[in-house]
Amino acid sequence: MSAARDARRLRPGVAVTPLRAGLHLRGRAGSVTLEGSAALPALWQWLEGPLRSGALDGHLDAAAAGPALRTAVETLLGQLDAHGLLVSEPGYGDQRHDPVA
Repeated sequence: MSAARDARRLRPGVAVTPLRAGLHLRGRAGSVTLEGSAALPALWQWLEGPLRSGALDGHLDAAAAGPALRTAVETLLGQLDAHGLLVSEPGYGDQRHDPVA
C-alpha cells in the first residue's frame, strides 16, 4: 500500500485580495501581505482551488511542475503556514489506493 501524505489545505474562511504585484490573505488566525512579483496573483489563481480542496500535491504532479515552480509554491506555503493560514490533514494527501489482492 502507498504511504499517504499530509494534505495541506487553506484554512476555511481565508479571504484573498490580489494586489498589483502581490497578494493579501487574511483569516481568523492571522494575515499576510506578499509583495514583489506581478506573477503572484497568477500563481494564486492557479493554486487556490487545489489548495482549498487539499489536492495541491496532485495538482503539482499533474502539471509536471519543475523545480522553479515548486520552489515558488513552497515559499508561498511557508508564508501561509507561518501566519496560521494553512491546516494539515494527516494521511489524506494525494489519496491513491492500491487494489486489494
